[in-house]
Amino acid sequence: MPTLQNLPLSHAAVVVNFNPDAVPLKLIEMGLIAGAEVKLIQIAPLGDPYLFEISGSYVAIRKELAAQIEVAEVSQLSHE
Repeated sequence: MPTLQNLPLSHAAVVVNFNPDAVPLKLIEMGLIAGAEVKLIQIAPLGDPYLFEISGSYVAIRKELAAQIEVAEVSQLSHE
């Protein structure tokens, strides 16, 4: 399954699954939950961290953590 790390720039996805023990509570409180729409806004010049828009908030997430959050691209959802 694709992860946030594999999301193309400016594409949106829906969070499908993640290990809540691996994700900081602050991100969960900011809306990083299953079913939340996430959009990749920017990637830092050296490739880490990534800047996402989640529920109207901008959140920087390290590449290592982004690789643990499974998503389904919005375009993929419309074809199922």
